[in-house]
Amino acid sequence: MRAAIILLIAVPVLLAGCAGSQVSEGTSTEEVARNLAQQVVSGIPDEASVLILGFYESGNGSLHAANDALTADLTIEFLNAPDRDIRIINRDMLNQALGELKFSLSELSDSEKAQRIGGFLSADVLVKGTVSSDFVSVECTDVETLTLLAVGKYTATQRMVFGADDGAAAGGSGGGAAFAGDGAAGDVTASRADGARGETESGTRPTSNPWTDGADLSGRSVRILGALVDADAESFDMSMVPFIEQTGIDVLYDAPGDLHMEVLNRIEEGAPPDVVLIPQPSFLYEMVERGHVQNLEEWFGRGYFEEHYDESWLASAEYDGIMAGAWYRAAVKSLVWYPYPEFQEAGYEVPRTWEELIALSEAMVADGNTPWSIALESGYATGWVATDWMEDIMLRTVEPETYDRWVEGDLPFDSSEVRRAADIMGEIWFNDDYVLGGTDGILRTPFGDGALPLVENPPEAWLHRQGQFISNFVPPDVEAFEHMRYFYLPPIDEAHGSPVLIGGDIAAAVTDTPQTRAIMRYLTQGISTRGWVESGSMVSPHRSTDLDWYPDEFSRGYAMMLADADTIRFDASDMMPPEVGAGSFWRGMTEWTEGRDAAAVFRDIDETWPR
Repeated sequence: MRAAIILLIAVPVLLAGCAGSQVSEGTSTEEVARNLAQQVVSGIPDEASVLILGFYESGNGSLHAANDALTADLTIEFLNAPDRDIRIINRDMLNQALGELKFSLSELSDSEKAQRIGGFLSADVLVKGTVSSDFVSVECTDVETLTLLAVGKYTATQRMVFGADDGAAAGGSGGGAAFAGDGAAGDVTASRADGARGETESGTRPTSNPWTDGADLSGRSVRILGALVDADAESFDMSMVPFIEQTGIDVLYDAPGDLHMEVLNRIEEGAPPDVVLIPQPSFLYEMVERGHVQNLEEWFGRGYFEEHYDESWLASAEYDGIMAGAWYRAAVKSLVWYPYPEFQEAGYEVPRTWEELIALSEAMVADGNTPWSIALESGYATGWVATDWMEDIMLRTVEPETYDRWVEGDLPFDSSEVRRAADIMGEIWFNDDYVLGGTDGILRTPFGDGALPLVENPPEAWLHRQGQFISNFVPPDVEAFEHMRYFYLPPIDEAHGSPVLIGGDIAAAVTDTPQTRAIMRYLTQGISTRGWVESGSMVSPHRSTDLDWYPDEFSRGYAMMLADADTIRFDASDMMPPEVGAGSFWRGMTEWTEGRDAAAVFRDIDETWPR
């Protein structure tokens, strides 16, 4: 049931020309944000909550919520329902709260970005205005505009109505905001599932299906919380249909805005979800430490998991001596993209080793071409592109166990292993002949624009290391796989084989009930991903997933890369404590790119590790 969904909007309150509030000279940031917050929530129901981000720029008397504002000190106002007390949160707390920013923005079009920021997700948003690269921005035509970014909970069938021209319709005046609902939210996921099951009720096998161990569990339900929204949520819903049809068990999926807080709150209130689909293993580890996760090996046995997963997937799901989760979805990161037609015409060959990759870069320079496009800028999350590069290189230069020690904090950043990875990375990043725009280009280019030079005619750059999502960021009139192809980021040290860096979602069981065990058995099998895999937008980590399910050579290529990998490891920064992975590591790699000494950067990161 999607009873609580996070909405991202920008509410304009105008200084001149449109009805709104006036800002007096000398008004403090806190006063501006507090006054605007009171206006914005005047029409919101008591059960709603609103997170308000504002940056007051005294130079022109504007409050901005644009990408550049996030590089400055932010004032965040959180209005707690129902009393709506306002709490000031500092920037570090914002960084921690929005720690999933890079994933939530990684596969989105500009219109979809309007509906998400970090861990705060939204659906069915009515937006009147324009969409910038990372945020919704709604403004009147006046030059001086006061813009407020708000994130609020609302039910699935409600809409936020806002804007100076819509003030009266919204039930307020002066550009205020109010909810215009058309009834209580229905059980969205359950209704879809019920409809699908109703068409094939004769196929229900409550005692002879592969998942309930002979028990009749029809009529029961399991509740799953996750971070999948929009098309991904619909794909997940459809992938649950075989289970629902055959067992008679309802699957109720919900995507709360702040998955971390929602899961912990529900557990504390005694109403836990049955299963959580977790996009960041660091949260899974926290759940284990709090005693909230079931040991799946005790349920199904080690042999069962070895039947359904390669060993690397099992290693990434184990923590503190238990099998804490089961991988459901994967996203490949160890890719290098290139302009396919031009690459072929130039006679270049796909490199199979790191030495060949460097030789290819040199050949491109000799031909008058710029080899690499590297794009680091990502608002407050700037730095994650660099951490991904470091992680890929670490996997190619150290044993998997050493990588794991690094993730766990047992191998310092200020170690010979990590420093060597930085040196190898720097040979590309700090070679102005190799990189489009040099270091300044790296720092200033938004990560979503990183592949654009490859599809120019002629290409402005020829190589771009980025995950599979980047093909969604080429212009709409460009057929990505006609203009771009990818190859595997080559190995460095032969002894470490061909590792693959991944992101993805891992399923953790919170409750121990027959229906929870049944759904977890289903989620550990490839059949649970088939419908999604056949759409071409998912990579399955399960052994039993048939390569023929993938609809084209490109999606099949991701799966084959995983199948051929000697080692698979999850993004390190997403497994490290948030103050490191999404904090000092991101920040430190940005400072290193700006020219700061690597040793000093790494010492600073080590000092932030919680002990």
